[in-house]
This record gives sequence, structure tokens and C-alpha cells, in this order.
Amino acid sequence: MNDGWRVIMTVVMVCLLLGAVAIGVGFVTGGSMDRIETGLETQYHISTLIETYRNYIPELVSQYLWPLNT
Repeated sequence: MNDGWRVIMTVVMVCLLLGAVAIGVGFVTGGSMDRIETGLETQYHISTLIETYRNYIPELVSQYLWPLNT
């Protein structure tokens, strides 16, 4: 099971690294933060995802990690 999680974490880290490299290349080639943000928002609706997770994570933590009715 540890080998499986190691593979998953490796894939996740590679994806994050490639994303950071892509944004870095965007900056180096003259891209602006506004343009990168607009592209991400248009393609992936980043602000909606961030807001959804901001609302979901506290609910998840309160429900499973610190239940009020123990």
C-alpha cells in the first residue's frame, strides 16, 4: 500500500512542478499575472473552485475530525 501512495504522491508532485514551470515560463516570456489569471479563470473557473473548497474543508473537518456530538 505504501508503494501505491508513493506513486500517487510522485505523480502529484510532478504535476505541481510542471504547473509551476509553465507559469514561470509564462512570466519569462512576457506574460503578466493578470493575463495568466484570466486564462486560468476562463479555462478552469479557479475562483469558483477556491471558494467551494474554502467552504467545504471547514465543514469536512468539523464533521469528521472534531465531531460536536461525541
